[in-house]
Amino acid sequence: MHPELEENIKVIASYDKDSTFFRYPFTKRDPSLDQKKYSMKKVNNFKDIINSENQGKGSFTMILKDEDENISSVYSLDENVMSSELVIFKETSDILSNYHIMTRMTLCQGF
Repeated sequence: MHPELEENIKVIASYDKDSTFFRYPFTKRDPSLDQKKYSMKKVNNFKDIINSENQGKGSFTMILKDEDENISSVYSLDENVMSSELVIFKETSDILSNYHIMTRMTLCQGF
């Protein structure tokens, strides 16, 4: 077995034991984790965006207005959502894909 596979599986299981975390907008196991996976984060104070370090760097912000043209909600793109976890997910996917290829080449002569 690959030395990192067991530890990676434990990390993935902490988020997605039921295989629902990334497939559905709401998870049944721990709804508090749902906010971690969304790249659009609600901004409570619009001034935070104006003063942020991303201002002028092409960041994406969505402003919702009510029927009277008053700002009702502000959302900002967080490009670093779960970046360390995504590295683990990709690594695990690559390991399992390589095992699959190895098994097919060994047992099925590549078919």
